[in-house]
Formats: sequence, C-alpha cells, structure tokens
Amino acid sequence: MTHKQAAEWSTLFLAVLSVGLVSVLGADGLDAFQWVGAAAAVLGSVTAAVGVLVWPEREEAKAGK
Repeated sequence: MTHKQAAEWSTLFLAVLSVGLVSVLGADGLDAFQWVGAAAAVLGSVTAAVGVLVWPEREEAKAGK
C-alpha cells in the first residue's frame, strides 16, 4: 500500500466516522451550537478526503526518485 492509498483510505474512514457520529448523536438530540460544530466536523473531514483525492503527486514521486 502506498502513502497516497493510505491517505485516501484514512480520510475516507475519517469522513464516514464523523458522519456516523453526527447521525447517532443527532438522533439523541443536539442543540444549535452542537449542530454547528457537527456540521463543521463533517465538512472538514469531507474536505480533507476530497483534497487528498484531487491533490496532484509531486514530479519526483512520478519519476520514481
């Protein structure tokens, strides 16, 4: 497994975990401030996952150095 694949899988796991936690805790009831924090956590983890997927590789890595 390469570093890029590890980063992709770990950020995907982070996004799924944060969405799962928000959905479970949201079912129990959150106030407005907690919903804002939960939305920020989900948005941040999804942004990290998308950023890892679209970030280009360095030229040295492509050349095999």
